[in-house]
Amino acid sequence: MKQKILPLLLALITAYLPASAYDFMVDELCYNINSDGTSVTVTYLENYPNYPNLSGDLSIPTSVIYGGTAYLVTSIGQNAFSGCHDLTSVTIPNSVITIGLAAFRDCWGLTEVSIPNSVTTIDRQAFYICRNLASISIPNSVTTIGEYAFAECNSLTSVTIPNSVTEIGGSTFYGSGLTSVTIPNSITSIGDWAFCNCHGLTSVTIPNSVTSIGENAFAGCRYLTSVSIPNSVTSIGYNAFYNCIRLRDFYTYIENPSSVSLGSDVFMNVPTTTCLLHVPTGTTESYRAADQWSAFTNIVEDMTSIDNIATDHKSDGIYYNLLGQPVKNPTTGIYIYNGKKVFKK
Repeated sequence: MKQKILPLLLALITAYLPASAYDFMVDELCYNINSDGTSVTVTYLENYPNYPNLSGDLSIPTSVIYGGTAYLVTSIGQNAFSGCHDLTSVTIPNSVITIGLAAFRDCWGLTEVSIPNSVTTIDRQAFYICRNLASISIPNSVTTIGEYAFAECNSLTSVTIPNSVTEIGGSTFYGSGLTSVTIPNSITSIGDWAFCNCHGLTSVTIPNSVTSIGENAFAGCRYLTSVSIPNSVTSIGYNAFYNCIRLRDFYTYIENPSSVSLGSDVFMNVPTTTCLLHVPTGTTESYRAADQWSAFTNIVEDMTSIDNIATDHKSDGIYYNLLGQPVKNPTTGIYIYNGKKVFKK
């Protein structure tokens, strides 16, 4: 796997930009007046770490009054709380639309964040290296999640990505502690390095809305045992599954493997001699002849028992994941139901 030096350098450069003056301070928080003259952005102090005396729980106000004028708080600006190591929880008001670049970067003590349904954008590095952030709920209002937004959040074990998001950007969850992730069927692409080094992930079901999987997207997911890829995928990037050394079952619904554009070393260090490659009926020879897919020694045709992957399967009953484990509240994905594989929206 290529070293991730350049992206990390860019992350460092963009996160620590020169400080700029704020327009006013109220209750020890700094604000800049937005161009509309009626709203403000929470900004930072001139020194790093920002707000060195800030600790514990923080509740950002919906509005502030300065000089006799009331201003609505509509965004949390670039680097606003970056480096506030003693901050443990943050409540963001329903007036905020944007969480800016590196807004909570390096908030090591942050364990809880409440993001309201008004937020549409979580910018790059917004929660980068928030090591103790254990869970986060992303509301359906969010349409954009930037690169590195939750990267290196070591304690982040689960996240639900809303249907309002159409793309998982590059390095979004890089090195996080995810053990499970729900990828909605609104997602069309999974960016480069998106889930790279998420060592806790054990299974991933990619919905049939996805057409591209970026390079190194799942590289280094050492405990990943099961992957399911739909027929909608047309490209898989370089090293996409590099070093997924515990893969046991790779389910592919791709009917013509030679039609999929593969970067080099997609399955580098995957145990292709022991991992079962599950393919659609009648496609074994196509996979044996296809570049990189042919590395799999054990190819099994067992995909005909799935109900149409586009079917909205809403039946009640016990669902099992592809590892045979019961799932109480199944979300979007492929499951075993009454002895058959089904796709549940």
